[in-house]
Amino acid sequence: MSHDFDIIIVGGGAVGAALACALKNSKLKIAVIEAVSPKADIQPSYDDRGLSISLSSKNILDNLGLWQNISPHSNPIKHIHVSDQHHFGFVRMDAESMNVSALGYIVLARELGKAFMQTIEAAENISFFCPASVTAVEISALSASVTVNIDGVDKIISSKLLVAADGAESRTRDMLGIKASVEDYQQVAIVSNVLPQRPHLNTAYERFTETGPLALLPHSQQRCVLVFTVAANEAEKYLQMDEQGFLDVLLERFGR
Repeated sequence: MSHDFDIIIVGGGAVGAALACALKNSKLKIAVIEAVSPKADIQPSYDDRGLSISLSSKNILDNLGLWQNISPHSNPIKHIHVSDQHHFGFVRMDAESMNVSALGYIVLARELGKAFMQTIEAAENISFFCPASVTAVEISALSASVTVNIDGVDKIISSKLLVAADGAESRTRDMLGIKASVEDYQQVAIVSNVLPQRPHLNTAYERFTETGPLALLPHSQQRCVLVFTVAANEAEKYLQMDEQGFLDVLLERFGR
């Protein structure tokens, strides 16, 4: 039985794009279907959020030939400081004592996306359908058939293997009737960029608070990526605060 592709990957975010990049030098014919252009301002996968890349993930990206393009836009985590609000004691870790160059790296999602897209667009064995959406999926014992809508026109493509990498709320998974176990923690993580008065010295801070963990992660130009966990029913209150009001709450939670 003939197929248009060996593998169809639905979703061009970090997971789907990384898989496609890993297969770029294979003999397999790959299709990647992504709904939102990587260059769009509202691209949910590749916005200005700071991502924490572990050392093992960095090594994977390096082996894929991607890290050389990501590295100039990354900031190393040399030290980690973990504490618990209203409690004594803390934990410190540093790269030198563990004989590694860094414990991890902070990279903007947008820069990660650029590296993925450059590799995908240059690969001869990868076809990138974007912007495009999947409207139907059929699975048989020998193949997967996917209906793709491109500029209002439906096109059917087939493959030996279908990979659903279109996010936690995957429409592909729903179309296939695959159930997912979901547990709501009633928490929301607010992610933003802040500029401390003092140099961050490549130190990542994690502080456990009554509403959830709070993290300050070192990024370029002495900025820090803030991950601020709050109760879901209070999230909108924090999002509507002015800058000074939000910083006052942050200082109270993190401690001066």
